[in-house]
Amino acid sequence: MTKKIVKIVEFVNSIFIVILAFSVFFQILARLVFHIPATWSVEVGRAAFIAVVFLGTPLCLLDDSLMSIEFIKESIDKTKAAKFVDIICDIFIYFFEITLAYGCYNRTISEWGVEIPTVEFMTYGYIYLVMFIGSLLMLYCSVVRTRKRFFDAPKKEIKK
Repeated sequence: MTKKIVKIVEFVNSIFIVILAFSVFFQILARLVFHIPATWSVEVGRAAFIAVVFLGTPLCLLDDSLMSIEFIKESIDKTKAAKFVDIICDIFIYFFEITLAYGCYNRTISEWGVEIPTVEFMTYGYIYLVMFIGSLLMLYCSVVRTRKRFFDAPKKEIKK
């Protein structure tokens, strides 16, 4: 199931990257070449950027490829103490993701009908909905990563 979710999120995220690139390119052309205001492209670009960040982060969490400071983990050998540090870090991450999801849910409800003045078809609620979905995906991917880390047997290296 995780592979299907990853494929869907990657596809949706790639669409938002294209929208973001088009928005920025159009904004540059409109302002510098044609000397016309393109205020809608700013809002569309901002919404696409938020979507790229909030839908890309779960994939990075799943691959364990987010930037992190590993000073404490490197100073501890690969024993039970390292697993204890991982558990503490995961608890903090879960707390952050649950708090983020709760806040995004509340903002989605409260901002659902608030229109963005320059883009009539979009409301602020849509942006917060993407953030809410992204935060739930982050929580799901963190749980999957933790499960892999603690319950899957480590792969043995083959010596040549």
